[in-house]
Amino acid sequence: MNQKGIAPLIIVAVIVAVVVVAGVGIYVATRGGGEPDFEVSANPTSISIPQGGSENVVITIRSINGFSSEVFEIANLFGNYAGSVSTSLNGPNAPPPNGEINQTLTIGIPIDMPTGSISITYTYDENAWALIHGGLSGSHNHRAEITVTVIPGESSYNSPISITGNGNFIPANGVTSGSGTADDPYIIENKNISMGSYTDGIVIVDTSAYFMIRNCHVHGCGWYAGGQPRGISFNNVINGTVENNIVDNFFHGIDLESSENNRISNNTIESNYNGIWTSNSENNLIENNSLINNEY
Repeated sequence: MNQKGIAPLIIVAVIVAVVVVAGVGIYVATRGGGEPDFEVSANPTSISIPQGGSENVVITIRSINGFSSEVFEIANLFGNYAGSVSTSLNGPNAPPPNGEINQTLTIGIPIDMPTGSISITYTYDENAWALIHGGLSGSHNHRAEITVTVIPGESSYNSPISITGNGNFIPANGVTSGSGTADDPYIIENKNISMGSYTDGIVIVDTSAYFMIRNCHVHGCGWYAGGQPRGISFNNVINGTVENNIVDNFFHGIDLESSENNRISNNTIESNYNGIWTSNSENNLIENNSLINNEY
C-alpha cells in the first residue's frame, strides 16, 4: 500500500438547519472479508459557541482489522459567514493496529458573527491525492460531521438599534435616560455596535421627540456586495442630535432623509462611501465633523 504526503487542509462550506442533538456521529464503510479499515467519530456532534468564543471537538480515528496507515483530512464549512470561522486540527493521523487516536478540533467564532448555524464536515481518506482533487479513493474514506450553533456572546458589543415612532424610545431599544423633551432628551450613548452583515447600525424613523445619540462607535463591514447599509440613519425625523460618535465602513456614514431641525456635530465619519448623505432634508445643522477617507 502506497502512502502519500500530508495534504494541506482545504476549507469549503453547506447551509444546514439548526439541529442540536447530543451524541457521537460514526460513519463506517461496510467491507467484507475482514479487510483493514478505519472509522471516524466526532464528540460532540453538535455544539453551541458564543460570539467571540471557541470550543473543542474530539475527532477519534479507530483502526479496524489491523489498519495502521496514515490518513488525511479535508474540511468543508458552509452556512452564513462560515468563511470567517477559524478551525485548527491537532493530533496524530495514523492509528495503531486495532487501536485509536484522538485529534482536537478547535472552532473559533468571530465576535461580530451573526447568530445561526453552520455545518462542518471532516472527510478522511488514506489517499491524499484523491482527497485534494475531489476524487475519493472509494475504499478508505469516512467522515465526521459537526453542527455549530452560534449564540449571542457576552461582550462589550451592542446590537443594532431601530426605533420607529416616539413610543419606541425605550430601554430595550438602547435608550438609557430622558423623557423626550427639549430639556430632557432621550439619550442613546456609549454603544459599541459592530456589524457582521451588510445592515444598518442605528435607524430612527417617524419621530418628533427630542433625543441625542452620543459617544457611540458604529462600525460596518463595508458595502460592496451588500447594498447600501447606513451607520446612523434618520427618516422623517425632527429634533435629533448626533454628536461625538465614530461611524465607519458603511455606504452612508450618516444619512438624513426627509428630516429637519436636527444637529450633526463633532462626529468622526471615516472610510464610508458617502460620509454624510442628505435627501429631501432641510434646516439641519451639520458642523465640526471630521470626514476621513470617505469616497464622497
